[in-house]
Amino acid sequence: VRDHFIANDMQLAHLNCAFPNGHDGFWISTLAQGDIGHVASDGTYKLVASGFVGCHGVRYSRELAMLYFSDSCSGRLIGIGADHTPRVLGAVDSRWLHDAQHLVGNIFALCLCDKNAIVLLDIASNSELARFDMQARGVNVQFINVMGEPVCRYG
Repeated sequence: VRDHFIANDMQLAHLNCAFPNGHDGFWISTLAQGDIGHVASDGTYKLVASGFVGCHGVRYSRELAMLYFSDSCSGRLIGIGADHTPRVLGAVDSRWLHDAQHLVGNIFALCLCDKNAIVLLDIASNSELARFDMQARGVNVQFINVMGEPVCRYG
């Protein structure tokens, strides 16, 4: 790492997330380029969206039938549905919204690195349901991943 380290501003590409699509490839997000793309099992690549500075954590929600990711520097959660048009799903008071995970219905868990907090956001009303301060756990939270069924149910 020491011999081959390339600072963020010098990188031609910065792949930060790969998420399997379940059958023939995976979705990717890139940091500085702000790209969302799909890599098929035969190696072909298709650009889906571009231009989101600090783009992180692309995932697909079967329940909502859409891709979603963090537009980190703006604190926005972005969704891309069947029409391939990026839309703001919600926004929080963060300059480094690093990761997001769809939980159930309109509820997402968001990692606000700059606030060192996890927020549960209802995208139907863009309102915070809960905010968990993670100061006691260390420097900052960056990633979130829910395994299995959510244990909390709202609504």
